[in-house]
Amino acid sequence: MGFFGSLLLFSQPTVFFLFGSIFFLLNYFFLLKNFLKQLLGFSIFFILAYNIYPYNILDYFNFTNDAGVYEYKWFTLSQFFFNYIYTKFFPFFFLYFFILFIFLLKKKIILITTLPVIIIFGPLSGMHEYNLMAITPYIAFCVLNLCKLSEKTIFVYMTIFIFVFGYLSFFLRNLLTIYKFGNNYSITSDYIKKNIENINILPSFVKFTNPEVHLKINSTPTNLKIINNKYKINLFEVNGTRKNCPTLSTLNPSLTILDYKLFNSNSSYDVYICEK
Repeated sequence: MGFFGSLLLFSQPTVFFLFGSIFFLLNYFFLLKNFLKQLLGFSIFFILAYNIYPYNILDYFNFTNDAGVYEYKWFTLSQFFFNYIYTKFFPFFFLYFFILFIFLLKKKIILITTLPVIIIFGPLSGMHEYNLMAITPYIAFCVLNLCKLSEKTIFVYMTIFIFVFGYLSFFLRNLLTIYKFGNNYSITSDYIKKNIENINILPSFVKFTNPEVHLKINSTPTNLKIINNKYKINLFEVNGTRKNCPTLSTLNPSLTILDYKLFNSNSSYDVYICEK
């Protein structure tokens, strides 16, 4: 568990706090009994991850950059419905999460102390509902271990329906993206190599396509060679739309069936070319 906790801390700090708070309250006897073993595993992977992971762990807590940063705001009903009820890749997700968590509270009332963490990294952090999605399987697992046989049957059927219905559109998007766009890795990598002297902002995945590029700012990948705004191009990964910025592949990122737009695709390693 120590290795796993350290991995979560570096790869998804918010999920680490969410999962960690619930796991600790449900398993504190086990953790305290094996404290030294867990600490050793956590420390070993922490040192390894600190030296090999592309982002500095402190970036996630620096609210002035874009590395895992959250735009905290007052709760709004419209935002809640858009991100937690109407979300296309997991419709009615919050209802499922709410039912599971309320049942778990009835069995382990101490988990009510985790509500501030859930609210802060859930509804108050804008479009980051995936934080709660990440811990939902663990909550469901705990519920199944604590409920009666008749209740298990209800939860199993509810889970199957929610996941099949919810993830159908998610997998459809991925399959259509692969079918329509293929892999633009080499095209984007070659374009960045040839035009690096004129590019200011680079796509977030530049560390994978062009690891040789040195950056001035890691959170919003900024070319170290560009000085005093003497550049012609900004590159952004294709995710959503950008007006007046064509894609490198020249393809429209919208996924359609019979001229009906389903959604904008995160189309592989394609980029928007925004000229200054």
